Amino acid sequence: MASVDSERELSSVGVEQSLAMAKVSLSDLLINRVFVSPYIRARQTLDTVMSQLDVVDIQVSDYLTPDREPQEFIDCLDDQQGDLLVVSHMPLVSRLVQYLVYGDDGYGPAFDTSAIACLEADQWLAGCARLRWLKAPGDCF
Repeated sequence: MASVDSERELSSVGVEQSLAMAKVSLSDLLINRVFVSPYIRARQTLDTVMSQLDVVDIQVSDYLTPDREPQEFIDCLDDQQGDLLVVSHMPLVSRLVQYLVYGDDGYGPAFDTSAIACLEADQWLAGCARLRWLKAPGDCF
């Protein structure tokens, strides 16, 4: 077992759930760019779901670790167009959805392990996104 959070590995259940979620949730999206946390379990999650994606632009971002501020990552998006995938951690993903959809820096929806949220926006700014759906493994099996 890892002594620090960044070194924790994805469990075998996490691998199964991530792959199943990708098959169910990502097949209709044309993802052209992936942002991933540098933490081991996030990178393992991405490795697991890559079989469902046709992506060449993968960027590891230190702004996607659990304790970062949503605005730090949003500043990296610039004028991102098209579908993108963000592989990160709680509580950041909850705060990121809350910030993008509602424009405030609170906690948004809870994310089960391997959950996927689909947001759409013309601009990635506070309060400018719409939450299309949020799926968790329990919803798909």
